[in-house]
Amino acid sequence: MRKHLIALLIPAHNEELVIEHTIKSAKKAGFSYRDVYVVNDGSNDKTAEIATNYLKSNVLTNDEGIGKGEALKRGMKEFHLFENYTWVTITDADTIFNPDFKKQLRISIKKNRKHKDLMAIAGQVKTMKARWISHYRAFEYGFGQDLYKRVEGYLNLVLILPGCASCFNTKYLAMIDETGFKNNTLVEDYDMTLEMHEKFKGKIVYEPKMIVWTQEPLNLKVYLKQINRWYRGWYQVAKKRLSFPPKKTDLLILYFTLDSLIFTAELAALISLSVIKRNANVLSYLFLADIVTMVILCSYTSISKKRPEIIAIFPLIYFLRLLNVFIFLKSGFEVLVLRKFPLKRTSWENSRYAIQSS
Repeated sequence: MRKHLIALLIPAHNEELVIEHTIKSAKKAGFSYRDVYVVNDGSNDKTAEIATNYLKSNVLTNDEGIGKGEALKRGMKEFHLFENYTWVTITDADTIFNPDFKKQLRISIKKNRKHKDLMAIAGQVKTMKARWISHYRAFEYGFGQDLYKRVEGYLNLVLILPGCASCFNTKYLAMIDETGFKNNTLVEDYDMTLEMHEKFKGKIVYEPKMIVWTQEPLNLKVYLKQINRWYRGWYQVAKKRLSFPPKKTDLLILYFTLDSLIFTAELAALISLSVIKRNANVLSYLFLADIVTMVILCSYTSISKKRPEIIAIFPLIYFLRLLNVFIFLKSGFEVLVLRKFPLKRTSWENSRYAIQSS
């Protein structure tokens, strides 16, 4: 039987505020409803009812929640996606697709056919405009994807296949089905990316023209909850996968560590130099150099992403960078020293809000 090219799989838990927008945007982006599938994982709202209204029998409901990773695994099997499709795009239920998403995905697949071992394609994630934290995320995602993600793609070291904007070759997905979709870490997308790098010597590419829009925390409380989960999950994955002699994936983990600690090292160097020299001017000059760098990055991101509000929240960038460093170090102490957050089945952590119609 000839396979269809691309399916879309959406794991969902209590998504009544957003899932209709996601399904409609998938249609506008070129997906036929017959190729869109939803796994409703233990929702106690109208998620299943809304999804079924559009997708009919392409909605699978788990009466009791089994977690995102296991829900994805069950959806792949029950909908026979490995057998019926060559590629499966996985997204979150609060995602809005750019209208040309599927077109750009097909172009990317065709463009990369020279790579016979093409495993996955990572898209570009943009933030929906909301409150000030979404502007900070737009700044982070903006230069992070334009710089880091492009370099990672060139070196075939894509660190994270984002859970809201990634497309997978079903040949490889089928081979990591039992190990790649486990719920035993807090960051299943990062864990699965490393699983693919570890098991295969295939290619993962970054396609910046495959764009999705996603929600970000509306307030500081939700933001802190989110980054605590991300950083704790990172240490879980590092603890789970690091080995000796080091593998390719270990280099990826080291890369992420250095990237996260670079601001900590910068602060330590500034303070140390000031103390040793007993001259506040040293600290002032170095801090000024950092400010100039951040202004350049903010200006670039604001202009290139057409988000002028990024400049307006510039003073808050330092506050959030310091907060991120503190939580990153705290999470490492919790997971590695106190041995909290062991590998076990994890539950959903959603904080959705209604999407404004454009």
